[in-house]
Amino acid sequence: MAGPPVTTRRGFSLPELLVTLLIVGIVATCAVVAQQAAAQRARRAAASAALLELALRQERHLARHGRYASDPGDLGWQRACGGAIPWPDAARPWYLLRLRAAGSAPGGREYQAVARPAAAQRDDPCGALRIDQLGRRGAERDDCW
Repeated sequence: MAGPPVTTRRGFSLPELLVTLLIVGIVATCAVVAQQAAAQRARRAAASAALLELALRQERHLARHGRYASDPGDLGWQRACGGAIPWPDAARPWYLLRLRAAGSAPGGREYQAVARPAAAQRDDPCGALRIDQLGRRGAERDDCW
């Protein structure tokens, strides 16, 4: 006598499907957070490079004119946003670079360049990056340069 026919189960049960979706969601969330942090570090590195370029332009200006520039226009950069330079460009400014005289040295012999986070970088824990005529670099956290 033959028994009941053997049937094979195909597909997933609802609990199995829900657990799978939960795991995929957790992995996707972790990936997005890691990608955002990496993008933030890359934008910060670009702003650091921009500050170093500004410092090099200042040294060139000092060699030619005997003083540091107080206006980014004197260094060949266009100003916008009340004297700030939108970095990398005005369409997507991650940072606003400012150039200001520092200290009390006569004859324009001191400056400080500051990059303040804007737009996508606004939540950067490093805050503003800065460099001065002596090459001293700083930020709100020590590990940001």
